Amino acid sequence: KMAKERYADNPNVEFFFIDTMERGGDPKEYVPVIMEKRGFGDLNVLYDIKTELFGVYGKPFGMSGIPQKMIIDQDGYARWVSGGYLGNTLELANEIAFVVDYLLKEKSGK
Repeated sequence: KMAKERYADNPNVEFFFIDTMERGGDPKEYVPVIMEKRGFGDLNVLYDIKTELFGVYGKPFGMSGIPQKMIIDQDGYARWVSGGYLGNTLELANEIAFVVDYLLKEKSGK
């Protein structure tokens, strides 16, 4: 959420979160409730419900951990993939921002 808020005014940056159905059941029922309780109600969530865990979204990119972070450029290429989380939300947001800022500068030529 911190990373998303940092780029709220930038139309070239969008965040999506993928639910991989770890809990079973219908994630479209319980995910919105969890997101709202934690103050994440405005985040875009994609549901990987047509296949097994890490199916549609994870297998093509070799995802194997949670959280799995990926940055896809405006041409549709995965430019950064990283897994894991050390428990510090500020460091996580800064890690994502570092890569986003790099790619934005690359695109602008600055």
